[in-house]
Amino acid sequence: MEKFFHKLLQFVLKQQEARYKKLTKKLTAQIKTGSSKTVFYGANELILNAKTEEKKTQLDNKVKEIVKSRINNPQALLDFIENEGSDVFRLKNADIFLNIIGEEEGFIPPTTGFKALLINLYVNFAKYRKIVISFKSNEMFILRPLDVNIYYMIHQFHLWYGYKLGLPGFNTKSRKNFQRVFKTLSEQDISKMTLEEVIALKETISRDKEAIDFVVNLSKEYDASKKLVNLIRKGKSVEV
Repeated sequence: MEKFFHKLLQFVLKQQEARYKKLTKKLTAQIKTGSSKTVFYGANELILNAKTEEKKTQLDNKVKEIVKSRINNPQALLDFIENEGSDVFRLKNADIFLNIIGEEEGFIPPTTGFKALLINLYVNFAKYRKIVISFKSNEMFILRPLDVNIYYMIHQFHLWYGYKLGLPGFNTKSRKNFQRVFKTLSEQDISKMTLEEVIALKETISRDKEAIDFVVNLSKEYDASKKLVNLIRKGKSVEV
């Protein structure tokens, strides 16, 4: 059963990645049409890209190091997140609430506006039985009190760690555009965005795609490692 869910998750992630490629192509085309503003971004974009690439390398290395000793224990990852100062809420029917506000279980970046108000009211009343009214919410994890698939958890952990490292793509506006545009892949929606919004949306997509790539590569590496250990335990010869 575990192998089935593992393969199913990989299939879903690859399908999602294919959609990202299609959308990214449209966004890139839209950026190129904003020629009057691309000059402004020119030198600054090169500097920002270099810093982003450096942080991305650091992100993959650090997440791999952290996950390595917790690969069979999703709760250990949640404990690590809490120790780093981010709240983790395990709440009954959390999936229903998250569906209503257009989110999924896992990492919820800082949010502003009406959505933040709903999040603050929900998590604080559900866990502490108190009412907190605020139009700004901190980063957090919201999950049901159920077993979590380790690969899904690593995907969400990778996103969270990217946010903690200061990578772009986690602001409220770009995530709202991400959730809206990704469902429709509408060129009309994209054409109405400003150049700044398109670039921000592209960063949001990049963060999720990078998390997907990380999970797929790690799962392949882990599966290969397990097979190697099993062969050694069975006393079979192994080519190196």
